[in-house]
Amino acid sequence: METVRVMGGSPLQGETKIRGSKNAVLPLLAASVLIQGECVLEHVPAIQDVEIMTDLLQHLGCRVIVQKDTLIINAEHITESHLPREAVSRMRSSIILLGPVLARCEKAVIYQPGGCTIGKRPVDLHVAALQQMGTKFMIEGERMEAVCNRLQGCDIRFPFVSVGATQNAILAAVTARGTTWIRNAAREPEIVTLCNLLRLAGARISGAGTGTVVVHGVEKLYQVSYTVPADRIVAGTYMIGTVAAGGTVFLRGAPWGELRAVSKKLEEIGAVLQKDEQGIRVCAKKRPKSCPFLKTDVYPGFSTDFAVAYGSLAGEGGRYLYFGGNYF
Repeated sequence: METVRVMGGSPLQGETKIRGSKNAVLPLLAASVLIQGECVLEHVPAIQDVEIMTDLLQHLGCRVIVQKDTLIINAEHITESHLPREAVSRMRSSIILLGPVLARCEKAVIYQPGGCTIGKRPVDLHVAALQQMGTKFMIEGERMEAVCNRLQGCDIRFPFVSVGATQNAILAAVTARGTTWIRNAAREPEIVTLCNLLRLAGARISGAGTGTVVVHGVEKLYQVSYTVPADRIVAGTYMIGTVAAGGTVFLRGAPWGELRAVSKKLEEIGAVLQKDEQGIRVCAKKRPKSCPFLKTDVYPGFSTDFAVAYGSLAGEGGRYLYFGGNYF
């Protein structure tokens, strides 16, 4: 689609179902590499990143079956540990495959990932964590070759919070020898989701959702079925959009427990939110009030993913919004 035409002036009305979470499903797909059998994922969003990840899994030797919004991945016979440069360059989340491929094959070749171009996304935390677990890296330009003789449990302390590095460390640790402590770990719901699937498959993990995750290595993971949770970023964006345009919208399946920071700010500026087990109803019948100050933060704070959407509420009544060092 080359052109999007927006006709404004009318409040939003109706209902929409929140799709499966992109940020959750990609590490779940990466985790399937560790399962020597079937991994069934339901409520998978039909997005390009999922297509790229399934292509990478098939390149590794996984068998992938698509049935509407369900993916069936069988990683019993992994035949490749070299991830193709072209596919990796299309998606920055491909780095999440480094840990599980290394754990499964004791070697991996990957390239600096592409995808999101907003800011720098260094992979040094991923590399440092895996080095502590006994991995040797040979890095030439964008190419990274990693080898190990079974990963070893250790004490990892991240200098700052990183969701991707936390996920990679967890994926590498579940079948490592011994116990791995991951300190200053990310607390995002996607970390909890990944650990829930791994535990169902036989992993021994505690502390998910806190600053310290402890992983006791196991010999093998077993087949598992799991439903991808609703996308909190999509839900929050719809919430903000409803307040910006006005109207009443029901977001079926919206995970209100993960949207407290967004809910609080929207209620402060006049939105009425009705929350139950089915989802969230957003009522915005009046013009939103001014919100003079807002700062993004790591979860459970106000996510930077909502910054652009929330910025649509700025510019009225001398309102200024502060997002992690930038004024909107």
